[in-house]
Amino acid sequence: MSPDGQYFATSDDQLAVSLFKKDLSNDAAEWVFNGKIRSHEIEITGLTFGSSIDENDKELIRLFSIGADRRCFEYDVKNAKYGGSLPVIECFTIEQEAKPTALIWYPTIDF
Repeated sequence: MSPDGQYFATSDDQLAVSLFKKDLSNDAAEWVFNGKIRSHEIEITGLTFGSSIDENDKELIRLFSIGADRRCFEYDVKNAKYGGSLPVIECFTIEQEAKPTALIWYPTIDF
């Protein structure tokens, strides 16, 4: 779940990450499929949401995945569209030997 409760993400055995968004346009809130992408080459070991502040001082929801393929992806939550692909902002290799088993958001704290 995202920190604001508006999104949730899943991973599956087909190595895909899916994003769902809460739709409040009806009387009853519904979860709507908002994008999917097969980004990893082997098992996805972690998904996490985080939040940061964008250049306009608004909260920016961020989604990351990490896999046994030693790659970490950041997805473009803001620009994911109903029924489409989940856009990737960045992919980077995080390790050369060990296989990651989890992912956690560690925000910076400004004093």
